[in-house]
Amino acid sequence: MDKVVLVTGASSGIGAETARRFAAAGWTVWGLSRSGGAPDGVAPLVCDVTEPAAVAEAVRTLLAASGRLDLLINCAGFGISGAAELTDEADSLRQMQVNLHGAAAVCRACLPALRQSRGFPSPTSTNVPPAWSGSAPTGITSSARTRITRRISCRA
Repeated sequence: MDKVVLVTGASSGIGAETARRFAAAGWTVWGLSRSGGAPDGVAPLVCDVTEPAAVAEAVRTLLAASGRLDLLINCAGFGISGAAELTDEADSLRQMQVNLHGAAAVCRACLPALRQSRGFPSPTSTNVPPAWSGSAPTGITSSARTRITRRISCRA
């Protein structure tokens, strides 16, 4: 039986490369993104991780087609460069909504299937070294995404 993985943020960057590598390793790969773009060999799911109802529907679609979910990899997110004191508050809040709350919504939607398969959610982080002060907003949300995903996986 093929192992099934859901990769968020699969249309570009780390998410796309992660999806490619799992597909090359023989996994059934589902790629979740707002655009619906996904690498060759990856089944696309169109979804904005900040919309819990859309996330739940995407997971239902995956489960109806694949029958199981063994691994979730949270890659969806974006970075903001610049000093924390110069970062627009609306941008910071949007980043928190996508990078943290979006990851939590996907984890919640996937947990029942992951428990059934004895799978787990896995975080990814593009966190840069803390010595670079231009990464404060991104570093905060990347760390938070990693922590919440790890905390949730302890219960999976």
